[in-house]
Amino acid sequence: MIDRVSIYNIVLATHCGLDWEEQDNLQEAYDAFRKLSAAKQSRFDALVTEAVAACEELFRSFPATHRTQLDLDIRTEIEGEIYRKLEPMFRQFLS
Repeated sequence: MIDRVSIYNIVLATHCGLDWEEQDNLQEAYDAFRKLSAAKQSRFDALVTEAVAACEELFRSFPATHRTQLDLDIRTEIEGEIYRKLEPMFRQFLS
């Protein structure tokens, strides 16, 4: 299965227009994804698309810089909201 941080990073990479399968930091997640049946891979891909749409506004609300403690606190709060959205969506895939 795939850990929650990897799922977050997959959704973020997809949001940024990156091919998550080619990201070095997501190699273990990709290996786990490849072991899924074709139907489950298709479902996972559909969930990633849904998650990007569901979290779009949150991703856009990240602070432009991370220079102050307030910026970091805001980012941490937003990341928490994103995790709360992703965990129920991806429950069947979480390790």
